[in-house]
Amino acid sequence: PLLELAFSLGATAVHILHSAKARHVQAIARDNGYEGEIMLETEFRLPPTYAHHTKGKAATAVRCWRFHLPGDAKLIEDEIEEA
Repeated sequence: PLLELAFSLGATAVHILHSAKARHVQAIARDNGYEGEIMLETEFRLPPTYAHHTKGKAATAVRCWRFHLPGDAKLIEDEIEEA
């Protein structure tokens, strides 16, 4: 619902941090007329929050996505690399 709301507002770009395992975010973007590019992929450290969390620290792979309307300029860094 959050992504659908963001896309329904007609934003030129939408940024989101999500699990790297997730495959649905790009499909949702495509269904709403947006293209996506991965800006960053890294490990995100998570503290134990609930009683059933047994590890002192844990990390999960995340991706920072930039979704944009077709024809929108890519990130400046990408343009420099392509030149």
